Amino acid sequence: MIYLISNGNDKIKIGYCADMFRWKSQRIPKYITHNPDTIFLDTNESATKQDEYEIHRILKPYKIKPNAEWYYNSDKVHQVWNDFKNKYKDNTDSLES
Repeated sequence: MIYLISNGNDKIKIGYCADMFRWKSQRIPKYITHNPDTIFLDTNESATKQDEYEIHRILKPYKIKPNAEWYYNSDKVHQVWNDFKNKYKDNTDSLES
């Protein structure tokens, strides 16, 4: 699963978690502890670690720091996120046909 969160201001994080239960029970509370303004924007439960890697590769020029998973909140970040969401939607639609 990959997820999209905001710091409540001008930054967005794209991350990966293999375990939905762990993400909900452990990681979400940690984000909120460190930043009470955290906003959980979206998840893609079908996405893989490879998808996360690919998103980070595409968005490399938009990273706040070179080795970070945080980006400035921009149309490009949302566009790439939506493209990956649509990739799974399209695959699901084609399987149902």
